[in-house]
Amino acid sequence: MGIIDNGIDITSSDLQSVIYHNDQEISNNQVDDVVNAIKYGYNKGIRLFNCSWDMEVYSEKLYTIMKECSDAIFVCSGGKNSSNVDE
Repeated sequence: MGIIDNGIDITSSDLQSVIYHNDQEISNNQVDDVVNAIKYGYNKGIRLFNCSWDMEVYSEKLYTIMKECSDAIFVCSGGKNSSNVDE
């Protein structure tokens, strides 16, 4: 549910059953959070993921979860800050 004034209203009753919340959050461990969110979404039937975040290093964990979810579509950005994770 998109709210025009402020984006997504996470308190909306329509979203409560589909909002991902990590009760075991560890600050600054972004890759693990992303992997857990992808697993959660995939297990709920999501097959389209928007991955437009900044990542300056290769992640084996992220590669593995994307490979495990091979029937999903991952839309990823590239070239931010002129970084190349293939090198």
